[in-house]
Amino acid sequence: MTKEDYELKAKGNKVSPEHTISSKEDIKQGSGETEIDNTGLQRLLPKFLRMRYADPDLENLYGAYYRRQKQGALSIAAVLSFFCDIALIVSYVVKYQSPSILAVKAILVIDFVVFFLCKIKPRLLPDKGHLAMCFVFWIYLQTKLFVDIGIRYSLGIAVSPNHVVGLQALLLYLAFIVLPVRIAICGLFNLLAILGYLLLTAILAAMQPYGIFYIGNEVAADILLFMCANVLGTISYFLADKNQRRAFLEAKASLSVKVAIEEKSKEQERLLLSVLPKHVADDMVQDMGNEIGGQFRKIYMSRHEDVSILFADIVGFTAMSSAVTAPELVSVLNQLFATFDQLSQKYHQLRIKILGDCYYCISGAPTPRPDHAVLAVHMGLSVVVAIAQVRERTKTNVNMRVGIHTGAVLGGVIGQKQWQFDVLGKDVQMANKMESGGVPGRVHISQSTADFLDGEFELEPGEGDTREEAIKQAGIKTYLVGTVLKPYPEGTLDASNGAANGHVADGVTSDNEPKTTGDSDVEKNDVDSNQHIYEALVERDDSTHMSKRLNRITLWFKDKEVEKEYGSNRGKHSGVTLTSTCLILLACFLSQLWVLPRNVNAFLTFAVVFVCLVIMSLISLAADIKKFPNILVRFAHWIEVTVWFRIFWVSLAVLILAAADIIDMLGCSTTDNFTANATQLNPSTAYCQYPSYFMDFGIMVVMGTTLLTQINFLVKIILIITVCAVHCVMYLVVIPTTFDEVDSFLGSYGGVLMPTKYLMVATIGAVALTAAFLSRSADQMSRKLYLWKQEAEEQKEMVTVLREKNETLVYNILPAHVAVEFLGNKRSDGELYSQAYEHTAVIFAACPNFNDFYSEDAVNNNGLECFRFLNEIISDYDELLNEPRFSDIIKIKTVGSTYMAASGINHAKSHTKGTSVKEIWGHLAALADFAFAMKEALDTINQQSFNNFKLRIGIHHGPIVAGVIGAKKPHFDIWGNTVNVASRMDSTGQVGRIQVTEDTMLILKEFGFTFQKRGMVKVKGKGELLTFFMEGKQTEMTSPLDSGTMNGKADALPPL
Repeated sequence: MTKEDYELKAKGNKVSPEHTISSKEDIKQGSGETEIDNTGLQRLLPKFLRMRYADPDLENLYGAYYRRQKQGALSIAAVLSFFCDIALIVSYVVKYQSPSILAVKAILVIDFVVFFLCKIKPRLLPDKGHLAMCFVFWIYLQTKLFVDIGIRYSLGIAVSPNHVVGLQALLLYLAFIVLPVRIAICGLFNLLAILGYLLLTAILAAMQPYGIFYIGNEVAADILLFMCANVLGTISYFLADKNQRRAFLEAKASLSVKVAIEEKSKEQERLLLSVLPKHVADDMVQDMGNEIGGQFRKIYMSRHEDVSILFADIVGFTAMSSAVTAPELVSVLNQLFATFDQLSQKYHQLRIKILGDCYYCISGAPTPRPDHAVLAVHMGLSVVVAIAQVRERTKTNVNMRVGIHTGAVLGGVIGQKQWQFDVLGKDVQMANKMESGGVPGRVHISQSTADFLDGEFELEPGEGDTREEAIKQAGIKTYLVGTVLKPYPEGTLDASNGAANGHVADGVTSDNEPKTTGDSDVEKNDVDSNQHIYEALVERDDSTHMSKRLNRITLWFKDKEVEKEYGSNRGKHSGVTLTSTCLILLACFLSQLWVLPRNVNAFLTFAVVFVCLVIMSLISLAADIKKFPNILVRFAHWIEVTVWFRIFWVSLAVLILAAADIIDMLGCSTTDNFTANATQLNPSTAYCQYPSYFMDFGIMVVMGTTLLTQINFLVKIILIITVCAVHCVMYLVVIPTTFDEVDSFLGSYGGVLMPTKYLMVATIGAVALTAAFLSRSADQMSRKLYLWKQEAEEQKEMVTVLREKNETLVYNILPAHVAVEFLGNKRSDGELYSQAYEHTAVIFAACPNFNDFYSEDAVNNNGLECFRFLNEIISDYDELLNEPRFSDIIKIKTVGSTYMAASGINHAKSHTKGTSVKEIWGHLAALADFAFAMKEALDTINQQSFNNFKLRIGIHHGPIVAGVIGAKKPHFDIWGNTVNVASRMDSTGQVGRIQVTEDTMLILKEFGFTFQKRGMVKVKGKGELLTFFMEGKQTEMTSPLDSGTMNGKADALPPL
């Protein structure tokens, strides 16, 4: 089936918007539009920072999701702690070689365990365990920093507020990344940490007898750096929160739509599998929309050996029809056949079709069973018992005549519309003859069926050859089933699996339902939707397939197109991160004014660098702020989408920022007699007496680099290494004497732990490694969010496509206006769907000489190739219904080579008394045109295949009752006198002709059709009827109603 065929079939289903199974409501359910909370403290924030949801349930769901996302971030703090502890061990060993190294080793073990639990084995701890560990480990880190300060003080080493200010600032920054709490709580934690640090260092510095530090200046400088770290952390928090919330809403929207569509798809699947075997339905869904080559359309049919076929016909149905109204008749049939369906479930039968008052099913296919014949006989006996209830309720003399034959069948689907699983072949025809040659109230079986019964039933001669000519010609010996010698389930596979193997018990009730794929999921209506979504998000987080799509080293997507698209989108709406460089420069400069020399060089460097960074930041912000000049906005957008220039632009800003610190270091100097002359470290002199702050400024630059979202982690690492390497060169090569002089001065007041320049190299190295790990983790999360978004869209699209395919299949089983009554509504078997129509028409089109064509020899693949040809014929008829002129016609079913359709059902209209004949019966004229189109289509096939197939067609109009028999295994059909007469017009007609009754002829004459009178024809149940053959249609004519004659005789239209 080609894609064009699939689209044509979908159009041909005539599905109106109100009949669409999954409509815009599905999309609306998953809409990402969410109301934001504007109450309380939220209203004090700018609009772009208001991100809390007004719906508390949704906010709580996001909170749980966000806390889970933070679990892996704790490993970043563990990395920082690990590297700093190594530096600490080295520093203590160099100075003291203390035996307390064992205690420090224990600290390293703690770091490793935390990293292992967070990054390598996150599932070893529950969510609450991870949450508690975040707080405990954070307090542990902060306490460890304070303890280190206390140890130094106890060892007589000079302690001041500039002791480890850079590491403290980094810890403050990481709090916003690591702690799984709201920003206000992060701020509170940091405030306590700042107060603790400043109070501890200031008090310890004041307690030292030397009085060499300007504590107030250092505290002021520290506060500025801490404020900057908190602002950077806040920016990081809001950016991460914004991205996470966007990803959360996108995931929630996609999952909501996916869940909604899946639920409806499962409903469709349930309906589909109630009519078609699973292997047939799966093949159809898989092939739909695909290109299928070959001379013929694909036929979904296969051969099954050793199958028992049962036909059960209601004897006395005509009398019962006369005793009740048409709706009552449908109700009786619905209840009766629903009971048969439940019996079919119990006895492992597959119901094939309902042909008016005839029910037929098979056992042993599509799943082979050695006890198929035994089960079929049990089914037949139960059917005979079930009709007794109908006989008592309707007070009519109705009975069941059951025939069973065993042999081979070809099972599958014929045609392109109104699919029904059918079984065909000579053995099926023989089973039908076993029914017609049977006895009312008895089960009539053939010798081939009796051969599989293993003596489980008492049999008596059936003498079917005396009642049915086909049985006599076939020379088949038949039997009537008598006493059951082994009650069910003895003698069947069910005997070893429990009394009924979990199926319907002997007392059949209308609430039993065969379970099909997806039933249990569909019925879970009590599952909380938010919990379902959270579980889906957790399952997505735990998925390990992402590593297969990313390069382990570079984190680039292996798919180059995905990487290109991600690279083009990652820089959007991130201009605010570049403004952080201005903030860092300002904080470092103001801090420098408190502790480093205030010379012209410092002011000039700040002014030039600050102007450059402000200009670059404003250009980047222009992409988000449309009030900027248009040329600036376009340039900003170009920067965003041009990957190489965006990398250059951001890298340039980082290097300019770092250069300011380097230039200030180059301008820093000391004198040879600094140690001899100084009594205090006075920042107001012209000498650099607090050079360790340069490292703190470098750490701030590194922190700002990790914040930049426009570049990937590899570029960040290169920038971080560059900045740190230059700093190390400055400490060790360019200005080492500056640090040596300060160390020499401090040595006379208690000494230092190790040379400051080496300690600074170790510290900034540890910070660089931590920043690299942080950058990689952030980039990995960003890519994970992007990939999840893509996958959610892909999954939603896949589910939507599957839903559309299932929907097409469903509409090919039931008409659209009927299908919606069964999808979304839980119906019991006894619940009836029926509709009466006054002005309808019915057509039967048979191909009598197909039986002569059919052969089950090896050349025809045991008959399969013959049915492949029949599939082409029926499919051509079906395609005619896609034409707009036949939009009022729907296919009802096929029976063998007979095609049945009706008009006036799918677009039923109410007509007033003054409505014209043409308006009322336009669909009847279309049905007549359809009959001629079918003949033309068959003629075309004959010309192409060198065959001589002929149609025999009958048409009649009038009222009918349309309904669905069996709510669990729905079968749409139509009943009434109109159907019976149309069928007789076919069966009593002539090959190659279209036969109609006189009433139908009179209406069609109005539309220009011409007729040949045939005469009186004997019709079963109707006596003799005057019929006509429809010859053709005049293209231009005067209305016959105006002339009032046909062949010189006056005619009158039948009453409406």
